[in-house]
Amino acid sequence: MLSRRAFIKTIIVAGSAIALSSCQNRRGNPVNQVRSNADEIKPKLDKMLAVLRSKRPNIENDFLPGLSSDEIKKLTSNLPFSLPPELERLYMWRNGTRNIWMDSAEPLFIFRDHSFLPLQQAMKERDNIVKYYSTPEVFPFASNQGSYLVLSTKPFPYDKRFERPVINIFQGITLFFFSLSTMLDTVTEWTERNVHKPYGSERVDGTLEKEIWEKHNPGWLQESHIK
Repeated sequence: MLSRRAFIKTIIVAGSAIALSSCQNRRGNPVNQVRSNADEIKPKLDKMLAVLRSKRPNIENDFLPGLSSDEIKKLTSNLPFSLPPELERLYMWRNGTRNIWMDSAEPLFIFRDHSFLPLQQAMKERDNIVKYYSTPEVFPFASNQGSYLVLSTKPFPYDKRFERPVINIFQGITLFFFSLSTMLDTVTEWTERNVHKPYGSERVDGTLEKEIWEKHNPGWLQESHIK
């Protein structure tokens, strides 16, 4: 059973191992890039919501309505890059949740232990990330008490295999999931198999959690040698 802090520590160790492994790969044979596919995002989100609904029937009421493409472009017009297409699909699906950790005694955690940020809040959080972490080429879509899940807008600098991976920024910068698509597969199965609950304890079945994580991001935990 892992607490949130223990989980984060585990991920930081694993991320270091990924970076080391990727350096070794570049010295040897080239590896195929893990591409991101925006067309997969909405079907995977719908599947995730169906699983969430099976655990909490009225959970859909906790989501904010999705935005139009024009609304998204207007809200993100000051970005130095175009919002990645995966995130555009995400925010067209739903514009975050009503209950996020900053303003609720009962935040809704759907991305493991991170709240899904409304786009307006995500823009503000990005300013903090740029200010404190000097990482301008990422965009946050989930957060919890200073920890952010961000989508990289370019290949992960420590491992070029990943076109647009999901990265955690919390006391460091660490690869979390190979893409937004693999993240959705991972969190959906976590919920389906009762590893994580939308509302609930910070303590989880760490062994099953890592097993599912490895299944959808193969080689990630294996390379880290985490027991």
